[in-house]
Amino acid sequence: MALDVFRMLPEEERNTIEGAVTALRKRFKPADIEELRGLEFHHRTQGGNESIEQLGISVQQLGRKAFPSIIGKDFDRLLKGRFYQALLVKWQRKLGSPKPDESFHDLLSRARMLEEHEKQFAASAQTRNDTKKTTEDGSKKPSGHIPIANRSSTPAAQNPPGAAAESEPSQPRERRCYKCKTVLKRVRRRGVLLELPTLVRCKQGSGLPELKI
Repeated sequence: MALDVFRMLPEEERNTIEGAVTALRKRFKPADIEELRGLEFHHRTQGGNESIEQLGISVQQLGRKAFPSIIGKDFDRLLKGRFYQALLVKWQRKLGSPKPDESFHDLLSRARMLEEHEKQFAASAQTRNDTKKTTEDGSKKPSGHIPIANRSSTPAAQNPPGAAAESEPSQPRERRCYKCKTVLKRVRRRGVLLELPTLVRCKQGSGLPELKI
């Protein structure tokens, strides 16, 4: 009867469990509340962001309210079946069908372990991705190494030390008498400034004649 009334409810009231329960409570007498709670229990499913722990607690609470007269192993089997059916499809596939001798709490513990393992795996994968991204970003930063193709454009390549010396005019070298150390002047011949030889003696050096240039 409660299911028939539920189907007759407006769509906006059937969209959520809370809205459906509130609407059905208004239509039923207190004596029919137990049947209404049973409907709520059998339609309980796991939300997208709801943890397995939260789902297990909710199924237990709804079961106690809906079926207070059922106790012991019968109640445990009821909870185990409803809990498994309420799980998301991905958890049902990973868990497999509940074992015959498995209690509700055993099934809940096994599901929680799977959920925790998946969280750890996701965290490890995120850490690896972050590390890889950091490494790739670091390798893209410019370094002090100059590619061979671009070396010709560097100032050092454009102006090597030898080239600078060749481009600049050479300064006249000073020559002194190796005897008296008098500075000797260079002479011009036909407009050309002649370079003095390495060993030059002047008249004052030792009475020897000055070297003719």
